[in-house]
Amino acid sequence: IAVLTATADGVLATAFNNGIIDRDDASKNPLYTVESLQRDQLDPSDVAKRVYKGLSYTYTPSGAIDTVTVHGQVNLQ
Repeated sequence: IAVLTATADGVLATAFNNGIIDRDDASKNPLYTVESLQRDQLDPSDVAKRVYKGLSYTYTPSGAIDTVTVHGQVNLQ
């Protein structure tokens, strides 16, 4: 779970550094969050099947786009 969370955070940090994600004017921090559920918060049947459905993220895009909807999928091989 920690690796998945760190990976999502790293991708969003790169997007921020490339000007894709906006920043808070006062704090200068990027406007994104990554949230992950811990193992004890997951459905036991998902845990048994080794399926993780507890990672989510939000961000505010920078530039001329006012609204965006982003869906993502992670494929492990």
